[in-house]
Amino acid sequence: MNAKADSAAREQEKRNKEQWNRDSCRWILDTTENLRRTGQATGKALTPAERQAHYNDCVRELDGATKK
Repeated sequence: MNAKADSAAREQEKRNKEQWNRDSCRWILDTTENLRRTGQATGKALTPAERQAHYNDCVRELDGATKK
């Protein structure tokens, strides 16, 4: 494989992993909220700002974990 193709493949893998991280964080928040609404989990509903903060923290944590 040539260097250009190798670099492109690494960049695509990075984008795929970042998308997976964002999708996973969204799924976690959606699932938690659904469980709370159906009485299967306790806690208060998150405001949009709180949800965004949790989402940002989740993505940041996963991103840091993938860079190690």
